[in-house]
Amino acid sequence: MGSKLAPEQWEAVRAHLITGNCRTALQVAIWIRKTFGADYKRQSLYEALQRHRIRLKVPRPRSDKANPALQDAWKKGGSPTKLNKP
Repeated sequence: MGSKLAPEQWEAVRAHLITGNCRTALQVAIWIRKTFGADYKRQSLYEALQRHRIRLKVPRPRSDKANPALQDAWKKGGSPTKLNKP
């Protein structure tokens, strides 16, 4: 089965994804529909993205318990609890 988009359009999709505006396949599908008028189902879109070697860039999840101050202290030389011990 052929692609619904031309190669130039796939380059536009790639450029749009680099900006980070779309994080999910649904967001990409909505953008493609608004921009090019092509309708993709989720699985078809995943397959098309894979065919064109385009990956969704999703940030790693962060814990609600994460403490940025402790993480910064760790990056600057170790655990704060170890730094405070004699």
